[in-house]
Amino acid sequence: MANDVDVPQSIREEEFVWIHKLRDDFVKTLSDITDTEDVRMTLAIRYIELKCAWIQFNTTNNYCLMNTGNVDGRSVLKSCLLSHLLGNVESLLTPNEINQITDFLSQPINT
Repeated sequence: MANDVDVPQSIREEEFVWIHKLRDDFVKTLSDITDTEDVRMTLAIRYIELKCAWIQFNTTNNYCLMNTGNVDGRSVLKSCLLSHLLGNVESLLTPNEINQITDFLSQPINT
């Protein structure tokens, strides 16, 4: 899917470096933790962080498309790359953990 996004090769390379750094930092953090409970919590926190970024990219992309008929290719690429990373992180979480996080993130903020 990321290969279908129309962006110059130089931008594509920059964003692949970006997503690999996110992944590598995540793996390093997990490798430093020895307590199983803390690993589970770190997985959940990191998943929330990545999911929020993915939601924001998609929201921005959708509004740009709706308002202007155009969308920034870099933003779409980042969304695609995050989606792939999220899928890998999801494989480390239980369905119940994913459901709890999804429910939490879908709740409206009451002001």
